[in-house]
Amino acid sequence: MHAILFFIYFALLCLLIKKIKFFRDSEIRLSWLLVFFTLRVLASCINTWLAEKYFPNQRDIWSYFREGLVMKGDLLRAPLHCFKTLLPPFNEFSFFDMHSSWYLLEFKFISGINTFFDFLSFDNFYINSLLFSFFVYWGSIALFRVFRNILHNNGLLCSLLSLLIPSTLFWTACINKEGVIYMSLGFFSYYLHRALTERPNWRLIVACILFLALGLFSRPFLIFGLFPFILFWIAGEKIPFSIPAVAALTLIVILIVYYFIGTFYPNADPFLIISDRQQDILVMSGRSRIHLPSLEPNPGSFLAILPTAFLNGFIEPLPGHGGHPIYLLMTLEMLAIWTIILTAVSRKFFRTPKVRMGVYDISCLFMAIPCILLAGYSTPFISSISRYRSIYLPFLLVPFVHTLSGLPFVSKINKSLSKIIA
Repeated sequence: MHAILFFIYFALLCLLIKKIKFFRDSEIRLSWLLVFFTLRVLASCINTWLAEKYFPNQRDIWSYFREGLVMKGDLLRAPLHCFKTLLPPFNEFSFFDMHSSWYLLEFKFISGINTFFDFLSFDNFYINSLLFSFFVYWGSIALFRVFRNILHNNGLLCSLLSLLIPSTLFWTACINKEGVIYMSLGFFSYYLHRALTERPNWRLIVACILFLALGLFSRPFLIFGLFPFILFWIAGEKIPFSIPAVAALTLIVILIVYYFIGTFYPNADPFLIISDRQQDILVMSGRSRIHLPSLEPNPGSFLAILPTAFLNGFIEPLPGHGGHPIYLLMTLEMLAIWTIILTAVSRKFFRTPKVRMGVYDISCLFMAIPCILLAGYSTPFISSISRYRSIYLPFLLVPFVHTLSGLPFVSKINKSLSKIIA
């Protein structure tokens, strides 16, 4: 029964993709829209199957699914009581404290997504993931449209990175925080881009606020990347300075804000928040554990551990690390990513056609670099690092792939893709 229901829902979602104008306006042919959605659904099934086979009752998605079933039972038995106990006391609110009852609200929110889908799937994990994949796919199409509109005709290869990076596809395919965050980043970028290029109206502003709040609610530490991303993008579009001047101004403002917070609100000091998070994670155990020194809440400790944090966040897993053969695929992916980045950087020293990074390219790096580095600072587990950084890989890669679009073979790829997909 569940298998039949799965294919019925899959067919209905494909029909929705055909009917919804937002997808049609992406300038991707319908056949390819369905192919990309099918890839996401396959990634969802593979993710669920691997979790079921190799990590039974260990992955976060199992906890969300089980809690969703409990919440469904509570909702059916006593709906009013269920809603009354959903929100913790307001006097216990804490934005970053992992031990706060408010922090558990993130867990209940993701579990609540399962609860909603349980009514439609008759408590089937695979169907829940299928339904969730549709909404994340919608958000990834929003991000595709941002890349496409900003980078224009030479950016189709860049735009497809929002849909096809393997680890991004894999880790956002099941019901977890990464999927919610990636969807929110896609829609937030889309509506902020419209607000910057069109005449702003209250609908665009409300949409930006809602998706920004959704991303930060799902992972408060996202603020360390979103703040510079938003600041540089808006400043670069609205202030008539050169890109280096805007970048310098952005860094100065960030340092001033962080200094002000650390001085006048010690409990909200970024160094203290990140080091506390790391201490909470260091006591955990897992097969994919790697070396990570303990952080102290001061700049000196962060500088001392920077090389290890960079290695963990941007390069791991090294060959043989992780304790499971699946991590070899992530090793190959990071090798490919660094090949692209180093190739783009090395072109500065050769007389080849060059495309410079624009405002949006740099703003993407302002988000991707601190967020991936934060993953390297805070967790000693390859599985967690790979999952955390997956949602930032499109933002990391797009600026460098964009600079390669001046090469003849990359230009040919973009033209071929335009004929086939657009």
